[in-house]
Amino acid sequence: MSSDEDCEGQRFCNLLTTGTQLYLKGEDEKAVENFTAALALNPDEKNRLVCRSRCYMRMGQFEKALRDAEASLKDDKTFCEGLYQKAEALFYMGELEYALMYYHRGHKLRPQMKDFKLGILKAQKDIINCINTGKTRSLSSTAV
Repeated sequence: MSSDEDCEGQRFCNLLTTGTQLYLKGEDEKAVENFTAALALNPDEKNRLVCRSRCYMRMGQFEKALRDAEASLKDDKTFCEGLYQKAEALFYMGELEYALMYYHRGHKLRPQMKDFKLGILKAQKDIINCINTGKTRSLSSTAV
């Protein structure tokens, strides 16, 4: 391995560490910048796509969150973290039936992962509420 590769690998690790720390502090915009820079070095790093998707979710940028979640699934349709992020993005975009479908796919792959079961329950509840009230779901009343 050359010293250029060593430096690039170290830079990648530093960006990931900083991005994660910023995310944990709630500094999502800065975290997105770090994850984006890391992804420029390694565009197919599916875990970082999920991390950036989570940031976008907290920022209310659901379309961007969905795009990153889908990109994380590009090479592995069974990547559970990507499936969960896609389901969450769809849920908060009001695409309840599609969200439910992805929560079920994830639950089938990882039944021990409680987030999938909770996602199934909340999507079913919202679908029933929409049917009973005849109204669409209001995103402004939903917290991420």
